[in-house]
Amino acid sequence: MTLILMIILGVSFAGADTIDGFEEIDPAISPRDMLIDDWIQYIRDDDGTARKAVNIYSPGQCKRYLINSFAKVAARYAIGAYPDAPLAMPENPNKRDGRIEGAAWTLPSAALGNPFFLYAKYDYDVHALLRDNKANAQALLEKVRPGDVVQMMALYQNGIRGTHTLLITAEYNDETDELYWADSNFRVKMIDGVRYGVVEAQQVWKAAEVVSWLANPSCGATVYRLRYDIEMKNE
Repeated sequence: MTLILMIILGVSFAGADTIDGFEEIDPAISPRDMLIDDWIQYIRDDDGTARKAVNIYSPGQCKRYLINSFAKVAARYAIGAYPDAPLAMPENPNKRDGRIEGAAWTLPSAALGNPFFLYAKYDYDVHALLRDNKANAQALLEKVRPGDVVQMMALYQNGIRGTHTLLITAEYNDETDELYWADSNFRVKMIDGVRYGVVEAQQVWKAAEVVSWLANPSCGATVYRLRYDIEMKNE
């Protein structure tokens, strides 16, 4: 994991050599790791870009932006057992499946190119004490790793309750209680009366702040993780 973070931060490492202008990839870096690095770097290169965000199909909307950016970098990768299925981040249909609405996806089969699985989840429990809900939300956030996607329904610091989708870019920092993510449409700008979502590639938030958003009735979150059997496509 240290190697992944070094790549993300642009730090050189001993396992990569340049031969005739081509980088020789350390075998310790898996195709899955490479896909995650590609995705994070794509968004960093896109940092600050504003796109229309007027509905769930708009390119600047949070989930739609991650769907589109994932598609940009995933074309050369595949699930090992389904090499002919193009990878695609799942859509988010209006189906509750017993969860807090807006806090979860309905996952298609891997045979259809879905490379994500449900890794961890949190739903506000109306029968539990507030401190227990906070502890459960904190425990969820501490599990995140680079490449994880978090889908949440939360009551944010501005008093607005709604969904958000974000890409984790680094491990949770237990010394500073910080989370690191990239997203679109968390910050917005209005252009000629039209809402635009702004890409923010290096968001840093205290986990305690995010917990305060989640520890409210009808709020929850899910961590989706990429499968470990991601491979390079055979050209």
